Amino acid sequence: RMDFRSPAKIINDNLKSGDVVISNTAGIPYYIEQLDYFYMNYKDSRFPGIVSCNGEKDLWSNANIIYKPEKLIDMLKNAESTIWLVLKTEIGPIKLRWEELIKIQKIYSRYHIFESVDGNLHLYRIPPKGDRENAEFSPL
Repeated sequence: RMDFRSPAKIINDNLKSGDVVISNTAGIPYYIEQLDYFYMNYKDSRFPGIVSCNGEKDLWSNANIIYKPEKLIDMLKNAESTIWLVLKTEIGPIKLRWEELIKIQKIYSRYHIFESVDGNLHLYRIPPKGDRENAEFSPL
């Protein structure tokens, strides 16, 4: 069973006003107090089963949907507030389903703050664009 509670607790305990929470895993909304965006690539075969409100919302969490990799990458790159990003990796030989998630993991690896015991969930705390080179910014 996947451990959704641990990353949710870290976020819930440290979330500040204005922070943004993004996840690509359907299990996290049950445990998290705030989910602003749910990411799933529109090419994923599961995509039609999770969208509502004309493709604007996630059916289960009511979070806004991000379905294009370019949009997710742009949001992370140009963030004006801290972004908490929960990424689910796949079990088996293929660790991630989509190339953009591999790219994101490499670009933001220095902001990786949590990995679940089973290695399937990763939590990133990505500072606002203007604070990324600031030595004062701490992971938590």
